[in-house]
Parts: sequence; C-alpha cells; structure tokens
Amino acid sequence: MSSYSYDSFGNITETERPNSAGVTVKNTYSYENSSWRDLLTAYNGHTITYDKIGNPLSYYNGRSYTLRWEMGRQLLNSRVNSRTVYYDYNKDGIRIKKNVSGRYTDRYILDGSKVIGMERTKSGSSVKDVYHFIYDEMGNIWSAICYIGGSITPVRYYYRTNAQGDVKQIVDSNYNVVAYYAYDAWGKLLADLDGNDNPITDSSHFAIVNPFRYRGYVYDTETGFYYLQSRYYDPEIGRFINADGEISGVGGDIRGYNLFSYCFNNPVNMSDSTGSWPKLSKIFAVVAIAAVAVAAVAITVATCGAAATALAAVGGGIISAGASATATTVATGALITAGVAQLPLSLLA
Repeated sequence: MSSYSYDSFGNITETERPNSAGVTVKNTYSYENSSWRDLLTAYNGHTITYDKIGNPLSYYNGRSYTLRWEMGRQLLNSRVNSRTVYYDYNKDGIRIKKNVSGRYTDRYILDGSKVIGMERTKSGSSVKDVYHFIYDEMGNIWSAICYIGGSITPVRYYYRTNAQGDVKQIVDSNYNVVAYYAYDAWGKLLADLDGNDNPITDSSHFAIVNPFRYRGYVYDTETGFYYLQSRYYDPEIGRFINADGEISGVGGDIRGYNLFSYCFNNPVNMSDSTGSWPKLSKIFAVVAIAAVAVAAVAITVATCGAAATALAAVGGGIISAGASATATTVATGALITAGVAQLPLSLLA
C-alpha cells in the first residue's frame, strides 16, 4: 500500500511507498519559494537549488546530484556517485549521444525522435556494440537485434510489454526469459531480475544495457532518470526535475499550471512520452469512452433526451474532483487532486 499527500497547488507533499525490499519508506517534500509555489526546494530535508528558469543545479532524491544546463533547458551534464555523464543533442533538441566518463559512449540512431538504434563504444576501445530496435504497429518496442563486440552474428531479444507499454520481460529467440523488471506506479525500478529471479549485477547484461523500461521510456541507469525528449523525469520523487518550457492549462485544473507535475499526478492512467503533454493511456481511454457511451444511453432513455446538454458536457471530458487532499491507494498509487478538472478528449489523440 502506498499513500500520497498533496497541497492545493497539486504538489506532492508526502509519500509512503515500498522500496525494492518491500519496506514502506516515508518521504517529505518542501516548497519554500513563495513566488514559485511548485518549485521543490527540499526533499527529506535536503536542499535543492535552481537557476532562474527552474533547472536544478544541486539536486537530491536519496542521492546527491550536480547538474549543468545549456540552451535553456537542455541537460549538459550530470554528476552522481562520483561519475559525470555528458549529453549531446541534435538541432531539434533530441538527444543523440551520452558519454559516461571512463566507461562508455552511447550514440543513438533516430527516426524523428524515436530511438531505432544504439551504438555503444567502451572507453579505450574502438569496437562497437550495435543494437537495432524494432517497434510493433502500435508503436511499442518489440525486438532488439544485437551485434556485440564486433560480431557479425546477431543476438535477438524480444520485449514483453503490458497494456500501458511498460517493458516487463525480455526473452531470447527461444522465448526463454532473460530479464524481468518490476516498477511502482510512478515508474521507479524496484527490481531487474534474470530468468532465475536473481538480481542482475553484470553491467554488460542486456537487461542493463537495454534503454527501454517503464512506459517504453528511455531510462538512464546512471542517474535513474527517464529521458522524455524535452526534459527528464525522476520516478524516485514522481516529478520532472526541471520546469516545463511552456505554461499550459487544462480547463480549470490548477495542475495544468504546475510546471513539474508528472501526468497530472495520475501516473497509472496517463503517460507523457515527450515531457510536455500527458495523454490517457490507451487502455484507460477505451474504458473511459465506453463508460461515457453507456451513461449516455442510460440517461437519454431515462430522460427522453432531456439530458442531452449535460451529456455533451460529460462527453467533452472526464471530470475529477478534490481540493487539497490526502489519498491512500492500494496497488496503483493513482490520484487526481487539486481543483475541479476537465480533461478534454484531445488528450486521447
């Protein structure tokens, strides 16, 4: 069981979540900047500092980070656990390279903003490990074809994902499970296990090298952040680490103006692959539309059509209510809070 508390601005103020060992841990969030009410200034009492546009310079989520930025909101480098990681981007602002000092360099092959390949070169070596990624017709990651250590003989893996796009298992060409991932509702990686349910510690194991995890997002093992194209998401605290580039509102929902909120604090039913605009997950969208359709038939029959105006309002969105709130969730961690919100059907696109 997990519990989450929020203030009237849609900020998480306290959580109780199980860790990877199954022990429930309490965490506190502080927002002490009166002129920027959604700026996280401390986590569990550890101060977080920012530049003028909301990029963190010193950051803490249980580990201490030093972060440097360029071109506004592009992360130039991060330092954690005495290791620095450098990032390069193309002219469209999409990441094309990651260099982990003293270890390896990853170069990403893109189709638009989608990662369709990766080349890894270990420090001090010219030999490349090459990975080609294949997606299914729904856009979910499906398979990886790997050429390791310069080999011309490929090794093939297949991804098993759930209805929300989370990578849950990786299997080999004989469909033997080689890796299993477990996450909490916010995408925090709780376990990565091999086919015998043993923790994976070998950094060269494909389960570690594989860049795709929760929701199919690109995951950086060095920082524990997800790279969502326009910015980075931290599943440890359930927020983006830096501010959105644009102020965007949804109806009368105060969370639409929270520049750090991930998926309107509703991670179970929503996803945000670009870091700029969350959408309802496909499975939830289908259920929601079906529910509205059933309600429409029932009310129209009962009122002989008199409720058409009201139904039009319902059909235009999904209504959720709640002000400053504390919620306890079982198994999911889902919560919609802060104001009376209307999510338009454009979120389903």
